[in-house]
Amino acid sequence: MGYNYTYLSNVFNRIFGCGFSKFVNRFRVENAAEMLRTTDDSMMQISNACGFESIRSFNEQFKLVYAMSPTDYRAGWFEKRS
Repeated sequence: MGYNYTYLSNVFNRIFGCGFSKFVNRFRVENAAEMLRTTDDSMMQISNACGFESIRSFNEQFKLVYAMSPTDYRAGWFEKRS
């Protein structure tokens, strides 16, 4: 693109309020939450479908966004629906 990495990083951070990695992980986690609500797919299937390299990474990132594990999120979602 012809732009300095630091410059692009600063612009991205100014526009979105976070770094690129954090932005991408939040996007992945939000997609995972949707899948947890709408499918019966396993945690591994959801993790892989959303681009996480490991179930551990998936769990860590999910907890950062929702302050609970994906398993607890799914259980709580279905309890509210009942």
